[in-house]
Amino acid sequence: ALADPLTGFAREEVSYPGRRIALLIDGSTSMVIRFESTAKRQGEATFFTAIAAAEQFIRRRMNGPYRDLVALIQFGNFAYVVTPFTNDYENILLSTRLVGDPREWGRIPDWGTTIIEGIDQATQLFKAFDFVTASRNLMVVILDGRDSQLNQQTGALERMVAETRAWRIPVYMMRTAYNRREGEVLQDKIWRATVERTGGRFYAVYDDDSVARALREIDRLSPGRIETREYSVARPRYAGFAMIAAGLWLIAALLKLSLGVFRTFP
Repeated sequence: ALADPLTGFAREEVSYPGRRIALLIDGSTSMVIRFESTAKRQGEATFFTAIAAAEQFIRRRMNGPYRDLVALIQFGNFAYVVTPFTNDYENILLSTRLVGDPREWGRIPDWGTTIIEGIDQATQLFKAFDFVTASRNLMVVILDGRDSQLNQQTGALERMVAETRAWRIPVYMMRTAYNRREGEVLQDKIWRATVERTGGRFYAVYDDDSVARALREIDRLSPGRIETREYSVARPRYAGFAMIAAGLWLIAALLKLSLGVFRTFP
């Protein structure tokens, strides 16, 4: 133990409660529409409600027993990986706050909405990390549901459903539109049918209470465990030898106190 033994390199298969979660946030022009909420800090735009909802979701997972692997993606006409998969919740929270800065939002070069691009980018990220053959994958998409190209993307929708079903990546979609119940946004019917075919859920959120209900349900429906491989360099082995030494000293003390023969030298 005093020699400070260590293992030069170690690989370990470990299991944690949690999921692999791709968190997608719509940053398109239509997200400037007003959404009255007490949860956001920046302004009245629906985009800031989406940012606040994403932060609430991450904090829920932090406060639970989970150790998720979370990735953050922002999309408009195109999709951008802001943070790849990590189990560092604080890093994801920081990235979400940076994305939610009004000046950063204003720098997005494309202001249209192609929701399929965001989901495709998330799917490619799962593939890049070799997660598509594993279970416990999940997408959470926070958007306003408005996509002028949707009616022309039937083939892309079918491909998206086929891929997510094959790779077991359910899509949980929060459609945020102030005071608009389900069916009051043109694309609601299409999106509900599509995401439910992936094994996920569709939530039409229209005020603070409906946002909170959706987040609670997504959190409740996202238990499970993930298996991952951890590597370490120069892992110390002091503790094991120290415990052996302490055990031997205790045995010696017990023998000396209980049996007289152990109190003298031979």
